[in-house]
Amino acid sequence: MTSTTNQPGAKPTSIKVEPWTDFPRQSYTIHGDDFCHTKPLVAKFTAKGSRSTLNVKETVSKKEGAFSVDDDVKLWFDLPNNHSLYTRVKSSSYIKVHYDHGLNQLHGKNWNFYGSFWTDKSLSKASIRVGAASYHERCHSDNRLRVNVASGAHNFYWYHRTLSFVNNWKLGLLSVVDLNNSVIQKNNVLISNTINKNNEVFLRLENEGFRSTNPQITDVKTIWDTVTLNWVGKLDRNTKAGLEVNFY
Repeated sequence: MTSTTNQPGAKPTSIKVEPWTDFPRQSYTIHGDDFCHTKPLVAKFTAKGSRSTLNVKETVSKKEGAFSVDDDVKLWFDLPNNHSLYTRVKSSSYIKVHYDHGLNQLHGKNWNFYGSFWTDKSLSKASIRVGAASYHERCHSDNRLRVNVASGAHNFYWYHRTLSFVNNWKLGLLSVVDLNNSVIQKNNVLISNTINKNNEVFLRLENEGFRSTNPQITDVKTIWDTVTLNWVGKLDRNTKAGLEVNFY
């Protein structure tokens, strides 16, 4: 196994997609925060060193007429041999420590191994996650095992995300399985086509929450609760236009 060097201070490979249950950022991505009504103020601060990066985000939120302030602090820094450590603290909810082993070449593919520990602020619940991702020219695949611990009980979940590339087509599959109860909680699908250098279309079939019971094959609404169609076109060098249609 040989190591592939990342840029010092760069975000670790295993946390570039957050939350994990999203596909990697696509050109259809639209900013969805309601700054006028629910988030009247958001302030961000970033500091980069030669081997580390610090992000601080302060958000003033308004809900049911009451204001609240939340802070979100992210810090990642390089360790020897291309490894890295990432921490995230949200004042209102949790603490997370994440270790990334870096990209390593094995059998002609780049592999990334990682693990993390998560706990809420009261230390009453915890979660341990270990994963492995492979990166190939035509296919990126990521798998992780998550173990939730609460009140002495252990719950196991398997997460899978794959993005494949064939000519001008892209296929993404994302699934989450509750292993204790044998329930498929998520089974999202992304299909996209690059028509030409200026036009792309995307079809997303998603269930936004986490199911507690298995979907029924005869009822499409139990398989996907949201179907989204996107078109993104480049009008000139500096301007893009997009159209999004949602089916529920």
